Amino acid sequence: MKMFLMGSFGIVALASLGALGTWKIVGPPDRSITCSEDLLEAGQICLSEVQGWDNQSYLWVDARPRNIWKKNGVEGSILFNDDVNEDYLALEETFMFAASREGDPYQTIVIYCSEEGCKSSETIASVLREKFAEMMGFDVYVLHGGWKALADAGLVN
Repeated sequence: MKMFLMGSFGIVALASLGALGTWKIVGPPDRSITCSEDLLEAGQICLSEVQGWDNQSYLWVDARPRNIWKKNGVEGSILFNDDVNEDYLALEETFMFAASREGDPYQTIVIYCSEEGCKSSETIASVLREKFAEMMGFDVYVLHGGWKALADAGLVN
């Protein structure tokens, strides 16, 4: 038993040294969000494309919970989520007011959530497309990579 424990400890120690050496030589793993337009799902958009637009042509919509949006949402974004604790009609009214921008409506709505694959942003995008997009004349996109893409670009804290 003692030999088994000593052998196991030796293997773990060597593997740890190898991992530490690799970390020192190669560096930490790249966890940044990469976005390729030809690999996007329908209705998604890369942050690089959004950054090429005029800031006044689009509205950020945060589909995360209110407390997280208040903590580190994109400046100027509005909250619109599918949280059962929210007053949905109030969120809808706030969105309509913000999107209409006093008669000069935004051309594009970009929705983000906590991370890539967050279903809240897809849900909200569907609602906005079905209820408002045609009537108000805007396009709706979901940001590929979500909030993490924004954080990697230094657009949020």
